[in-house]
Parts: sequence; C-alpha cells; structure tokens
Amino acid sequence: MKSIFYLQEAIGDCNFAGSNLFEVKIEDASLLDAYNDLCFRIIEADKEITKRATIDKYNIAVVEEILEMPEDLKLIKDRIFKEISNDTDGLNIKRVEGYIQKVGLDKKDYIIIDKNQLPKLEKIIGGKIEDNPIGDNARSFYCGLLDLTVVFRDKEMENANGLIFTEGQIIHEVAHGDGHSDNYLIFKNGQGKKITFAPKTGLYDSSLQTFFKNEFLEEAWADWHRGDYIEKFADDDYKKLIARAIKKNNFEMDDEFFYLTHLGRSVPVPIKYLNIAPDKSVAFTPNAFAAYALELICNENKELYSFIKQARRSPEKIKEVLEIINEITGGYYLNLVSGNK
Repeated sequence: MKSIFYLQEAIGDCNFAGSNLFEVKIEDASLLDAYNDLCFRIIEADKEITKRATIDKYNIAVVEEILEMPEDLKLIKDRIFKEISNDTDGLNIKRVEGYIQKVGLDKKDYIIIDKNQLPKLEKIIGGKIEDNPIGDNARSFYCGLLDLTVVFRDKEMENANGLIFTEGQIIHEVAHGDGHSDNYLIFKNGQGKKITFAPKTGLYDSSLQTFFKNEFLEEAWADWHRGDYIEKFADDDYKKLIARAIKKNNFEMDDEFFYLTHLGRSVPVPIKYLNIAPDKSVAFTPNAFAAYALELICNENKELYSFIKQARRSPEKIKEVLEIINEITGGYYLNLVSGNK
C-alpha cells in the first residue's frame, strides 16, 4: 500500500501525547488501581459484569451511574466561561462551526484563550481534576470530564502560519470529543471518598497496553480532520507561507512532502498536515503520521470512516474496526501502531 510502510517506521520514531479513553477526577489515590483496572476492562461487551468484577476485586462499596454531568463539574465549567473571556478575535468561527456540522462531528463547547489566562484557568480547575493538562507547556486539549475543548492561542504559531493554525487546533480537539458519552460513573469507598470518571468513547484499543499504542487511532482521527480542514480552507496567503517553507511554488495541499524524522528517515506526509515553526522551518507533529496512515487505510475501504464514527459511540464496535484495518494492511496493524518491523 502506498507509503504505509514508511509511515509505520515514522510512527516508531515518535511519541504520542493525548487523552486516554477515560478522563478521571481522583480524590482518593488508593482507588487508582481500581480505576485503571476498569479502564482496561470496561470496553468489553458486558459492562455490568465488568463493573461487578471490579467492585468485588477492590472492595468498593458503591458504584453510582448518572446520566448527566455531576453538579460539581458543571460548576467548574460554568466558572470557566464566566471568568475567562473567549478570545475569537480574527478567527473564522462561522467557517469552523460550518465544517464541524458538515462532516458530522458532535458540536462541542469550546473556549479559546490566550496563554496569559493560564493562571486563571489553572486556579479554576486546580486540583479538582487529577492530571489536568495545565502547566508551563500547556497545549490545547479536550477534557472529557467537562465535555469541553480548550484551545490556547499561540501567537508565534499564528504569526508563522496565519489564523488558520488556531482554527485547525479547534477542529482537532473538537474531533477528540466526538462521541463523548453522557454517562458518568462514581466510585465510593466506605469513607465516602470517590472518583468520578466519564467514558470518552474514543478509539482506544484495549489489546495494546502502552500509552503510545493506545493513542494511535485517536490522534489519527483528530488530526485527519484538522488536515482536511486546512486542505479545504487554505487561502493564497497561507499557501505563500507554505511555499517559502517547503521551497516549492507549485503544489497542492494533498501533495506529499518528504519529512526527515529525528532518526533520519525520510517520510512522505501530505502538505496539509504540516505546520510552519516560528523559525519558518517545516514541522510535523507525530499525529500527522498517524492521520495520514489512517487516511490511506480509509482510502482502501470507503465505508471505514462511518464504521469508525460508530465505534466512537459504541466501544464494542472498536474490535470490528481493528479487524477491518488489520485486513486492509495485510495483518500489519500491530506493527503499524507500534513502529515495529
């Protein structure tokens, strides 16, 4: 298959960072093992048996399931919108929302903030959400617990790429929220301490036990939509910036650019997935390699995209998607996501 083996090697050069199948709020660290156990097992078809086994194993007194966001999380989300201004200045939000609607992604609440607002956001979320992704190296993220997309405006990247860079980040993070479940599960022990978690029905593969491997399909899905948005809406000004970066005037956004990874491999990736770094050099995130791999695979099976959307909403269908991908790649799926030859 075109380029797939090059991409497999490139993916092996990279590390993924993103959200797991579940976002978690932990008030009792002693329950973390139970949480992790359920994360790996809840994807099984019989959720009730899975929950029961976890309760018995860890002697958890109660599991409560609620069908809407808990009140304490609603208050956090409300505070974010009340206390932090939504910085959409110059962005084509109408176009962004039109794209989201046209491709059928779930519409998500989102807030776009300048990084100087980070201290305020961190104060609101604080320690209330375990492992919250706010810090010195904060990046845009989708928070399943709050069902909220947070996009940071990176002025250096906007100066290098134009405002379409931030619009693409919105698309990427909203795509992570596609298929988010409204069910919240709450564990309580005998002392009333609890963990609250929200199944974020993404493309998590329970057969692959490392963080890197679990992120492959999820990040591929999100960045595929970002690249598609960039391809559709790149204007002449943006294309001039691209031309200077790749040192080529005549190109289409879907043309392949051979990118040299840090291990010295020359890997073809479409121009629509690239970013221009502040120093005007070409940059790809690891997500771009995964996105292109998934794009190539879907080109071999035109129905796979709709199957993936179903799998995001119904975890038991993930196995079916993986089987399709494995068949298309000639049994190469495990090597593709792990980077092994």
